[in-house]
Amino acid sequence: MRTLIFSAILISSIAFGQQKSTNLPFIGVREFNFSGGGSCCNVAIHIDKKGNCKIYGGVDWTLTYSGKFKAIMDGIKVYKKNGNVYAAMVNSKGKVNNDCYDFDGNQIPCVFKLEK
Repeated sequence: MRTLIFSAILISSIAFGQQKSTNLPFIGVREFNFSGGGSCCNVAIHIDKKGNCKIYGGVDWTLTYSGKFKAIMDGIKVYKKNGNVYAAMVNSKGKVNNDCYDFDGNQIPCVFKLEK
């Protein structure tokens, strides 16, 4: 009986731990590009809740943030909304920048849907 109770507690703990990790917007690496051209950014979120941001400038990757995952890392806000994951370029107050442009030259918010 004790073994059965212990097993039930262990399974519940494992299930809770897995469920808790899904509070992250995603696990893995996602790339995006706010500015077009040859530059690129990527965000990595690991199961242990560590994250990092890198920028590719056409020659090399530069690590801009590494540490515990936060909703805003180095001016990039990563969030989940309606089942989709987004990256937004934000200012120091967390407000989305509106100085990005679409292919037609129209000014738009700096928000990018992150694909798997």
